Amino acid sequence: MNGAMIAGLVIAILLALSLTPLMVTVRSGAGKTRAWLWVGFLRFRLTDRPPKPGKEAKKRVKEEKPGDEPEGKRSLLQRYVTGKDDVFALIPMLSRLLKRALRAVRIGRLRLTVTVATDDAANTALWYGRANIAAGMLLPLLYEYVCVRNDRVRIQPDFQRNAPAYDLKVRVTTTPAALLALAACALFAVLKYWLPRRVKTEAVPKAAASI
Repeated sequence: MNGAMIAGLVIAILLALSLTPLMVTVRSGAGKTRAWLWVGFLRFRLTDRPPKPGKEAKKRVKEEKPGDEPEGKRSLLQRYVTGKDDVFALIPMLSRLLKRALRAVRIGRLRLTVTVATDDAANTALWYGRANIAAGMLLPLLYEYVCVRNDRVRIQPDFQRNAPAYDLKVRVTTTPAALLALAACALFAVLKYWLPRRVKTEAVPKAAASI
């Protein structure tokens, strides 16, 4: 096997890995939420996992540690968002990244059943109408920005119950290649926003020191 064949084999393996489907399945209802991660044919459970020994103790020690956070960490955002021009530049960047992130995933299955119920029949009917109006406004936005292949959303009233309930089953699919492309776009956008403001922030103390 020569070098060209080895290089081709490595490229083929990397390409196969980058196109391996990643799926997150979530089931929620009746006060319980379960989630699984699928990497190809391998499944990993993300919820109801036993905590590691000593993890809770470390968490308590961290929460009980006295003192405030360093001043530099608290003022990091304030250093690079100092006016309305920065805000006007930041909002479009975050909007583009959000749209790209939504395009990088695909909802393979969506099952949502919402049961509207209160202790009063008239109030139940009122909230049932509001829920249908909200669904009519939000679902078209979801279908516009996210690819949904198989969906079934139902809203139903129940005049015998005293509290609302829901049942959700959703499966979100993506690939490592899509996530890497999203990370590269996010890194480029952050650098494009941060570098000019970093130079400007560092130039102010130098100018003050020279005076």
